Amino acid sequence: MKYFNNPQTLEELKTAYRTLAMQHHPDKGGSKEAMQVINAEYDILFPILKNRHREQTGEDIQDTAQSTRREFYTQNGWEGTNYDRTLSTKDIAARIREYAKQAWPTYRFSVTTQYFSGGSSISITLTEGPEEVLIDPTDEKYIQVNHYNIEKEDRLTEAARHILSDVYSFAISYNYDDSDGMIDYHDTNFYLDINVGRWDKPFKVVPRTSRIKSAPADIVPSATSQEHEQISSCQSGKEYDYLTPNPNCDYKIATDNIRRVLKHNFPNQKFSVCRRNLDSVFISWEDGPTNRQVKSAVRMFEGLKYDGMTDSTDILHSDFISLYGCVGYMFYDRDMSDGVRDALLQEINTRFGCSYSIGDYCELFLRDMAEVVRREFYDRDFTPTAAATETPVQTDGIEIVDYSEKAVAMFGDTKAIKDTLKRVGGRFNPALSRGGEKCPGWVFPKTKEAELRDALKLA
Repeated sequence: MKYFNNPQTLEELKTAYRTLAMQHHPDKGGSKEAMQVINAEYDILFPILKNRHREQTGEDIQDTAQSTRREFYTQNGWEGTNYDRTLSTKDIAARIREYAKQAWPTYRFSVTTQYFSGGSSISITLTEGPEEVLIDPTDEKYIQVNHYNIEKEDRLTEAARHILSDVYSFAISYNYDDSDGMIDYHDTNFYLDINVGRWDKPFKVVPRTSRIKSAPADIVPSATSQEHEQISSCQSGKEYDYLTPNPNCDYKIATDNIRRVLKHNFPNQKFSVCRRNLDSVFISWEDGPTNRQVKSAVRMFEGLKYDGMTDSTDILHSDFISLYGCVGYMFYDRDMSDGVRDALLQEINTRFGCSYSIGDYCELFLRDMAEVVRREFYDRDFTPTAAATETPVQTDGIEIVDYSEKAVAMFGDTKAIKDTLKRVGGRFNPALSRGGEKCPGWVFPKTKEAELRDALKLA
């Protein structure tokens, strides 16, 4: 290798790539030819180190070389899930405007854009609603909200913080930011302002009914539009009368309540709700509803919130938590089945008249087809309409053994249960070492062993 000096891990490779990009990228005074060589070397090394990481830990990384070698100069560069370089700031503002209208139909928002020499900005202003959103409207008629810290804004009601956080999350999904004030480098898709009222037009309480007619296909409002009503109605217990009261915040009762909410909202979908890191929860499922839908259904159980600006953790309080308890952090992992992946790939090929395979690089989208399919999957709802008939799991001749300090392996005839093994987090390897020989098997992180045995009903 001409540029990379024998990196041993993926993190070493990524760090080296960032350093080389800062030195050789054409935008930083380097040459195009040098960056082409660096990118080519990175593309060769990435799958090698990715496979090494999987064999050593049993953990599979979904990233590809193309998706990770984004041309970010800074260590904290990021890209929103809906970012699309073909959308202008006005296009994005239109989507935000429509989303706010669909998600919060009894509130009115003003979404405006401004262009200047250094870029563009979007201003989101909550102007009207059916109830007061300011704690002391006699003292302040309008406020500018720090969108990095909405949940801590003590001048807003709890309902207002939920509403603005939801709209902000949708807006920021279309952004990217590769800025670093330490080196005076600024590169972002757009700047964002959040306000309640304006200096010349304060927020006004105006009772109104829903203005929704029909939602455009590309705007999918989250279920959080009823959150503030749920917080109030839960006081009477009518909204969640199927839950177990949990005023002492018992962890087991709280996780059982989470399962009940998921079952109530998605009766035909299977979920795994597992403990992670003391009192936090990891929710995983295959296909089914989107992350946004699941998070909207159960996010009221989250009792901790991390503030990256101050590197601190906040303890959350609400009427709902007082009644039904909470857990710590909540993590969500939605997996895509082979069947859905193949169907989406065929759909995309048909839509654009292509014939790509899942491992191909697509010039049309300037990214791997696996990434194109994943983005298509992200906002698509695949919730089953009827409960599928469960096939009994056959486990004769299957053996689970310790494979390394951090991994266990499964050997035997696993063809009939491969979907179950994938759902638990296993990865198939045709050449695992066993007794000095190579044989096919599945590798799992050791932390997944109990869940694996439970899924297969093994002692």
